[in-house]
Amino acid sequence: MLKRTLQTIGRIQTRLINSKIKRTNAKNKKKGVELVYAQAEQLPVKNIFRSIKNGLVLNPNKPEYCAAYATRIAKQLFKKEYVRAHAWELAYKNRVTYESRFNPKTLKGELTKRQLDLFIEREVIKPGTILGVYYPQSGYNHTQRRVTHAMLYIGEGKFWHNFYGPKIIALQEIYSTKEKGKRVLYPVQIIEPKGTILK
Repeated sequence: MLKRTLQTIGRIQTRLINSKIKRTNAKNKKKGVELVYAQAEQLPVKNIFRSIKNGLVLNPNKPEYCAAYATRIAKQLFKKEYVRAHAWELAYKNRVTYESRFNPKTLKGELTKRQLDLFIEREVIKPGTILGVYYPQSGYNHTQRRVTHAMLYIGEGKFWHNFYGPKIIALQEIYSTKEKGKRVLYPVQIIEPKGTILK
């Protein structure tokens, strides 16, 4: 009974939060910026409230802004100051915790789900950590870059990223997401800020 009551309260809170974010979006529309909404049920409620309180404003929903999106959310939600760069340069301008021997030509050698599970369990990957990912259909991989996309770990086995619009996906979805019958995301790097953490 208690569990059912808590779930009902959670759904009501989600609706209230989404409603508030939509109102804020309407005010900001002329500025060309937008808050994320309809994501509240996938995130802890306190994080959404904190996002609104801090005036969390995101980049336009364009695929090439994935790295800027991830670093901005890391800064505002987790107080981590990354050196900003394109997805394929983030690792070299910050700090690589782990990098796989991934080959873009064969699509082999990525970070496996078992490895990511272990890294999360051992807190090598923690909330605010960025994951460098290879996306085969990206327009930026013509030079065989090993990383063409970035996503942010937000805890509880979930990643938040700007992939043709803001999305939150679970760990297993990284390995099951498909586009035209093919795998879409191949984890390659685990990235932390160079050393500066905001207070």
